[in-house]
Amino acid sequence: MGEFDRLGDLLGAVAPERRSEPARLAENWPSVVGAEIARNAVPTSLRAGKLIVAASSPAWAQTLQLMSPQVIERLNAVLGEDAVREMVVRSAGWPGDPGADAPAAGGVAGATRAVGASGLSEDDEAAVAEVERAACDPVLGARLAALMRATLLRAKSARSG
Repeated sequence: MGEFDRLGDLLGAVAPERRSEPARLAENWPSVVGAEIARNAVPTSLRAGKLIVAASSPAWAQTLQLMSPQVIERLNAVLGEDAVREMVVRSAGWPGDPGADAPAAGGVAGATRAVGASGLSEDDEAAVAEVERAACDPVLGARLAALMRATLLRAKSARSG
């Protein structure tokens, strides 16, 4: 059970109308970031305007960090102005390591399928497509997908060279 769960349960039971920012953050996270991102990233701490988020894989951490201005804006619309001023996303993984094999995380960490025309494996391309679909804005999604492809190709090139 995380810090948000305990605090949210306690405050919700004592004074439902006076829930803390962390409790409201935990409650609203899936609606703010969307179901796909919520399955791959969870808020772990909110102190003095600094939000720490744990992501299921390095690819999700990088993607969500790039989306942080939009996420902060949407969170502040729900929590109140300046509730979140900074967001730090860390690749943490969790039991079962969804980043390695789970379709929701795209399998970026352990891609093993055949390489396609783009030079990326099918798993990597699936991860890129999921990130592009999960973005709040189509232009942002396309840019994140291009960045993710370039990063994955660069990492593949460094490993083989």
